[in-house]
Amino acid sequence: MSRLLLKPLAILTICISFAWFLCAQHCLAEKSDVHISKPERLLFEKINEDRKSENLPALPLDKTLCKIARAHADDMLKNDFFGHTGSDGRHTQQRARQAGPRVPVYENIGWRSGPDPKPEMVLEIQKSFMSEPKDQPNHRYIMMLDKLKFVGVGVPQKNDQVAIVQVFTDGEPTETTPLGQ
Repeated sequence: MSRLLLKPLAILTICISFAWFLCAQHCLAEKSDVHISKPERLLFEKINEDRKSENLPALPLDKTLCKIARAHADDMLKNDFFGHTGSDGRHTQQRARQAGPRVPVYENIGWRSGPDPKPEMVLEIQKSFMSEPKDQPNHRYIMMLDKLKFVGVGVPQKNDQVAIVQVFTDGEPTETTPLGQ
């Protein structure tokens, strides 16, 4: 094949791959019975976009993990605190067990306040996670674990504040939306 044809073929392949990726992201959240807000959808899609950039598979959204993430994010905003231990003293694994999953979960939390529009605040938190050093135990490290199977997100807003909670698992949570369904 001539070099003249290789470049357009490569560009076409990249475009098709990108279009497939965007469609897959849309299908993962859109066709599921997991109802998420626009900021949650933005975060979910960005998590999978960041995983794709590291050659990792996209994660399906899980209903139970979303409930866990939303409940903790709501608790932080309502009670004006920031931490992995809830206002009731329960830590991440305890909250997850009470919600149903009997598998280990990994939690990332973020908080931002200010005059920025809320979607930009969500993206800034995610960007700060991804700017952390690779191969160190941090937010980025958790999101990029290749053994992860599912994700749940919560992004409540209060006045000029937004909290995000990402909950991941490498096990089988109770209410899962399969990939592509």
